[in-house]
Amino acid sequence: MLRKWLTCRERNPSGHKYVVIDVAELIEPDDEVLDQLALELVLAHGSPRMIKAELEMLLEDAGEVKLDILRDYIEKEVLPDGERVATRVGNFGEVLAAGVLIAFEGFWLPIFKLRFREKRNWAARLTDLCLIKVDDLPRPMVCYGEAKTKSTDCNLQLAVEGHESLAKDDALANPEILRFICTWLYETGMYDEAEFISQIRLGKLDYDKRHDLFLVHNEECWREEILDNLEDCQLDERLVDFSVKVVLIAELRQVIDEVYARAWLAAGELLDG
Repeated sequence: MLRKWLTCRERNPSGHKYVVIDVAELIEPDDEVLDQLALELVLAHGSPRMIKAELEMLLEDAGEVKLDILRDYIEKEVLPDGERVATRVGNFGEVLAAGVLIAFEGFWLPIFKLRFREKRNWAARLTDLCLIKVDDLPRPMVCYGEAKTKSTDCNLQLAVEGHESLAKDDALANPEILRFICTWLYETGMYDEAEFISQIRLGKLDYDKRHDLFLVHNEECWREEILDNLEDCQLDERLVDFSVKVVLIAELRQVIDEVYARAWLAAGELLDG
């Protein structure tokens, strides 16, 4: 689905002391793209088994499917509150960034971290992105990433702030995100995957790592000065294989709002599954 909507290309030359990957739109997101994004957003925030089970409980006395029940449940029990604009925008950026790594590079997402946030309206703590790739590589690759999303206006320090967040991340010295992932994989009975992550976490398996900074930005407000400002900074040498992925989406806020608006309809598919 993302390959229908987006294209991914490395700048050559990048014009910077770090790699720059441009992620651009091939087409405007149509109904198929928006519906799939909405479904992925729901699945990132909530367990499909839990959603289906609780919706069936709510609907068992309704006689027929009540769309208002479905809408209210998704909006009030699964997704961040509509008033939490920054959280909704940030979570969308994380979901999209993970989708790009999966669709274009074949990475694997061990768990949906957003499902395990302490409160529905909170942003998830720990590293924004932690995905793994094993296919066609001599040894596993772990991608640690930060996603910064700006859906309106322009923050010229966005890349600098993203780099600083990655540099402060505990994944550099003590990958707390790997312990978190292991815990939930063991708890959910995914023992093969859990043992694989444990081997990486405990240093029993050699692996490569890289650090990706995703800048998901409204295309109309983007300025190359955002990258220039990062160029002027001293890059943290601990950020191995560091790159910046610039994801430019036309009318990004409208796209985000439309995807959230479709989420309850996408969740209806889980009832039929």
